[in-house]
Order: sequence, then structure tokens, then C-alpha cells
Amino acid sequence: MNEIGDNSRKFLSGEPLESKEDFVQAFLQCFGASERTKLRKLVTTFLDPSRKDVRSYLGRMLHARFCVEAGGMSDDTVRKLSSTRSRQLHYRIFLDTNILFSLLKLHDNPANDAANELADLISKLKNNPEVSFVVALRTIKEAKTALEAARLQLQGIAVG
Repeated sequence: MNEIGDNSRKFLSGEPLESKEDFVQAFLQCFGASERTKLRKLVTTFLDPSRKDVRSYLGRMLHARFCVEAGGMSDDTVRKLSSTRSRQLHYRIFLDTNILFSLLKLHDNPANDAANELADLISKLKNNPEVSFVVALRTIKEAKTALEAARLQLQGIAVG
């Protein structure tokens, strides 16, 4: 499993992937022999780390999957929650420093995409569910430290 995580990290950062033939073979075994060569070429072309749009898309999909898993919700639970649209729902979303800075547009970070999608989703859903953001004291301290470090780096730079 660590190999998959390492290759995911490499792919998302645009680094060359380590070919793990057993993973590829296990996937290809699901298909007929006549389809495997074409499918291997298709997958290889699609998963080219130099394709920023594909890396971005897969990064967002991976992030969404991690969010669902981190919340401990099964796909069935997510579907059931979606079916309760007639009742007023309330969600509290705990923000970490990266998402907080992204929502406030204070930095350029991979979390920006997720933050923008979250803000867009909330605006599309209107007020059902009602969403509130929560920032833990630890996150506030971390944000203050990061902002102070940025202030010190900019000290002495003329603005204007």
C-alpha cells in the first residue's frame, strides 16, 4: 500500500512513476487478452505525469475520496444524507490552516482547488444544508505563526 501512496505523491507532483508491474497486471487481468495492449497504452497515456490537467483532476478526486474516508462515511451513508434534502441540515466544517488560507485567498496552494470547490458547493446548495466553519484554537495559533513569519520576511520591503 505504501508503494501506491508513493506513486500517487509522485504522480501529483509531476515526477516519473515507478512501474509496479504486479499492480498493472492485476488490473489488466480483468480484461480479455485482445484488449490488454490497447488498454495498457490508454492507461499509460492518461497517467502521464507531465499532463497537469490530469494530475489536477486525479488530485481532486483523491482529495474527495480522502475526505469521505476521513469522515468515516460509507457511500451508502452519503447517499442517504443526500436524500434528506427536505429537512434542514446543519454541518460544521473544521478548517485546517491550508484550507483557511485558501478560503481567505492568502496563498497559492494545492488546497485552493478544494477550498474553491467547497465554497462553490455551499453557494449552490443555498441554505440547505446550513454550513458553518469552525477554526480550532490550534489552527488559529498556527495561522498567526505563519502570518508573523510572512510579515518578518516582508519587513524592509518598500510597497508602493
